[in-house]
Amino acid sequence: QGKKWTDNNGRKSKKDEVISYLLFNQNATKYKCIKETGLSKPTVYKYWEEAHQFLETLKPKFYKNFSEIPFARKNRLFREMSWRYKFDENMSEEDKKIMRKIDYIHELLKLVNIHNYEWAKNIYKKREKDKKVIKLKNLIIRQSKKSKNIGNLSEFNKLIKEAETEEKINEICLKYDFLPNLELF
Repeated sequence: QGKKWTDNNGRKSKKDEVISYLLFNQNATKYKCIKETGLSKPTVYKYWEEAHQFLETLKPKFYKNFSEIPFARKNRLFREMSWRYKFDENMSEEDKKIMRKIDYIHELLKLVNIHNYEWAKNIYKKREKDKKVIKLKNLIIRQSKKSKNIGNLSEFNKLIKEAETEEKINEICLKYDFLPNLELF
């Protein structure tokens, strides 16, 4: 037939049959595999553990927390999210930017086995609010250095740095009779 025995074109391994059976019947028993595939008992027992180990390598890997996710994987995810909305003409650039960030957070959550899009939205909103508060703190601290109305500048700056919300920052500014120029914000 023009074939050589060294070409590896002989009978296929029964291991592939056990793997393909387990792929579609992950909770099956050895007995059920023997009955449904028609393979012999010694064959199924021989390849059962090896087939399970192979299928474990196909499952997605989950991480315990965000710090375990390799930087290269995070970077690749961010690039993928950048392309997701790039050519969508129905969205504004600002909406695209927001959706990319939310989707990126969602993909990171999926890597730690949390499949919840609402969590991703909430994390994004909290991060944006935190960024806004940090930006406001920095602006007030920069402007307070130029002000001569504040008596104890170091105490004022310390209280501003410790503040966690915009309301608390406003209270501190009112207490020290300091009105920042928020046009720069």
